[in-house]
Amino acid sequence: MSWDAVGKRGQPSRRTFIKEKRNAMEQLQFAERLAHERRRCGLTQDQVAAHLGVTKAAVSKWERGASLPDMAQMPKIASLFAVTLDDLFGYEPQLSSAEATAWYVEALAQFADDPATAFRCCGEMAVRYWSCVEVLFYIGMALYGQVPQMTGGTDRPVRGDAADYAELAVRCFERVRTLARRAEEGRVTTGGASEGAGSEGVRAKEAATSLRSVVQRSVEAEAVVLQWLGRVSEAVALLEPLLPDGPSLVSTVLASIYQEQGEDGHAERTLQRALAFSLVDAQCALTGLVAARQYDAAALEPVVQVVESLCADDAVASLNPSLLPSVRYAYAAALASGGERERAMEALGRFADALDASWGDGSVESRASLFDKISDILWSGEQADYPEQRAKAVAALRQQYSLRLAADPCWNDLRDDEGLVALTARVTGDDAREGA
Repeated sequence: MSWDAVGKRGQPSRRTFIKEKRNAMEQLQFAERLAHERRRCGLTQDQVAAHLGVTKAAVSKWERGASLPDMAQMPKIASLFAVTLDDLFGYEPQLSSAEATAWYVEALAQFADDPATAFRCCGEMAVRYWSCVEVLFYIGMALYGQVPQMTGGTDRPVRGDAADYAELAVRCFERVRTLARRAEEGRVTTGGASEGAGSEGVRAKEAATSLRSVVQRSVEAEAVVLQWLGRVSEAVALLEPLLPDGPSLVSTVLASIYQEQGEDGHAERTLQRALAFSLVDAQCALTGLVAARQYDAAALEPVVQVVESLCADDAVASLNPSLLPSVRYAYAAALASGGERERAMEALGRFADALDASWGDGSVESRASLFDKISDILWSGEQADYPEQRAKAVAALRQQYSLRLAADPCWNDLRDDEGLVALTARVTGDDAREGA
C-alpha cells in the first residue's frame, strides 16, 4: 500500500498535506485580496461588517486568513467592492499574446462569414477571460470595427444589433481600464526596489509600456463608441483629462542624456520615434480639420497647403498614405460645391494622382535618412505580408472614393463631363483593367 494513501505512523499522507497546504495558501491569498479591496474602497472593517451583517471580529479573521466567509456572503462582498467573484477569488485565466492575436484574426474572419456567431463568441470569450487585458482589448476592437456595418450602425445613437455590439465593446474597454488601474496599484504597493533590477526589471518596464499603449487605444476607441451610443458627455469626460497641456520635451531631454552617455544610437532612436508619433498626431489633427471645414474651399486652402508641404517628403507621407488623397478630394469637392467647375476638375485630377501614388511599394529608401532607427515599428515592404496588405488597402481606398464620387451631390452637374467620367474610371481602377 502506498505511503501517499495511508501516511506514516498515523500522520497525514503526503497528498493530504499538499492539499491542505495549497488550501491554506489560497485562503491567505483571498485574505490579502479582501484587505486590499477594502482599503481601495476606503472602507473600515466596521463598515464592511455593518454592510454584511456580521461582526468586525469576523471581518478581521477573514483578512488574517483565519477563516473564510460563508459562500452566501461572497456575492455581497464582490458587489460591495464593485468587483467580480473571479476578481475576489483570484481566478484570472489568461491567453498568451500570440494566442490572443490568433483569436482576434479568427474572430475578424468569422465576422465576415457569420456575424451572429462571431458576436456570441465574443460574449463568451469576454466572460471566460474577464481578467485578460489583451483578449478584452481585441474583443472591443473587433466589435468597434463592426458597429458601423451592422443594422442601425449609421443611426445616432446606434440601435439594433449595432447597439448590442457597441455596449459589449464599451464594457470590454471599461474592463481594460479597470485591470490596468489595478496593475498600476499592484506595482506601486508590491513592486519594491527589485522591480528595476536585471532582466525582470526590463521585462516589467516593457510590459508596463505595452499596457499603457493598449489602454490609450482602448480609451480612444471607447470614446468613439460612446459617441455612437449617444453618451457624448461620457466620451468627453473620458478624453478631456488626456489632452496635453502643452508640448512635451521628454524625448528631447532623454535623447540629450543618452548623448552625454555616448549612446548616440539610443538618442537617435528616441528622437525618431518622437518625430514619427508627432507627425502622425499632426496628420490626424489635419484630417479632423478637413472634416470640420468640408465644402468650404477658402477655409480648406491653408490646411491643404500644410498637408502638401508635409507629404512632399516621402518618409512623412508614408506614415499616413491616405492623408494626401483625402485632403485633395475634400478640396475638389468643396470647389465643386462652390460652382468652380474648372478648378474642381483640376483638383480632382491631383486627387487621382495622389490616389495612384498612395501606399507606394513599401520601399525603405525613402525612410533611410529620417526613420532608419525605427524601421521595426513602421510598416514597410520588408515585411512578408506587405504586398498582400498593400493590395487590400489600395482596393479598399479605391472602393471608398468610388462610392463617394457616385454619391456626393456636388458632382451632379458634372456627371456627363468626359473628364469626370475618365477620372472616375481612374479612381475605380477600371482604366487600368481596360488597358491590361
